[in-house]
Amino acid sequence: MLRNVLVWGILLAVVIILGRVILGSMRMSQIEEPFAGGADANMCPPGSTREIYEGVAYCCSNPKPGASTLKDWCKVLPHKEHVFCTLGAETHGIPNCKTLNEKVQKTKGAALCPKTMPHYMDNKCCADPGCTTSCRVVDNYFKDETSCQFLKMKEESCPADYDEMTKKGKNGFHLYGCINNTEVCYSTATLARLKEMNYDTTGMTSCSYGR
Repeated sequence: MLRNVLVWGILLAVVIILGRVILGSMRMSQIEEPFAGGADANMCPPGSTREIYEGVAYCCSNPKPGASTLKDWCKVLPHKEHVFCTLGAETHGIPNCKTLNEKVQKTKGAALCPKTMPHYMDNKCCADPGCTTSCRVVDNYFKDETSCQFLKMKEESCPADYDEMTKKGKNGFHLYGCINNTEVCYSTATLARLKEMNYDTTGMTSCSYGR
């Protein structure tokens, strides 16, 4: 009698486990897809994958198989760029992917792109939506004077009686700043970025000093 109860208990546990596995497979499927310039509403933004959760298509950068709620299924990671959007209409407060990508591109364009090439897409800044003319977004733009960030940095105006100048610095860096007859200065943003990259800014003066 006791043996029969144990056998039935084991069988029941196996059925429950199989049911959860099948349900999880039905809830979610995964397809990695690029985001082709933001034009295709069925494509996911970079860094995310296309997922089906309870019959709805989402793009998520951190899916958690087997999660019991939508919030836990695509949970935000601290200190990491996170993507969570829907390929259909906005639902449960989750934005549409095309709308989200346009917002991200606009934000990155304002932060990284020069005025002559304001359209950001796929690590490039473009002069027009068709990207007939472009520049590259790079990690260390101080080593590439043709990079988008360096071109944007050169849009910063110099103080009165100063002229723009670019000179070679240490470790292959190219430094953009302002010069008059007696001194050279650099924008506060430039100095801050150099310090972030562990560049020795000793002796480099901010153009805002004393203004």
